[in-house]
Amino acid sequence: IAHDWSVETTAPTCTAQGIDTKTCSLCGDVVMENYTPTLAHEWGSEYAFDEDYHWLSCQNCDAEDKAEHTLDEKGTCTTCGNYIPTKGVTYQVSEDGTYAEVIGYEGTDEEVYIASEYNGVPVKGIVGDAFKKNKEITSVTIPEGVTYISGDAFYDCSKLARVTIPKSVTS
Repeated sequence: IAHDWSVETTAPTCTAQGIDTKTCSLCGDVVMENYTPTLAHEWGSEYAFDEDYHWLSCQNCDAEDKAEHTLDEKGTCTTCGNYIPTKGVTYQVSEDGTYAEVIGYEGTDEEVYIASEYNGVPVKGIVGDAFKKNKEITSVTIPEGVTYISGDAFYDCSKLARVTIPKSVTS
């Protein structure tokens, strides 16, 4: 007696091969054949990011194409285009909760990029002594929106060669 096959085709995805599953309605035999290769991921077009990495997510599965940020001289990632503040800069929100200030630096990076926002409020200034006697930093980039740098903010930073100050700084 010949088999009476019914065929169910499972299309390939980016995580699984495609396959034809044949089932005989007479005897119950199952045969799997005609494997097709997995498909390429369909990457989204908008980068997600955190302070260390940027990534594109596959629109069909949980895969991520993740890479470390590479920053230009303005603190912007050359791949994802986002401004990436340096870890270790410490901020304090004002008593009225409307702005934040840079109050210190506990990181180890030589090039420091100040955040434009902290805890949902704009960073408006750098307090006096914020980077005082830091012997490691070589450059500091201050984003647009910061309006003041207090006296002695960079006092005795012996390796500091460049501070990029935006037009928004008025004092």
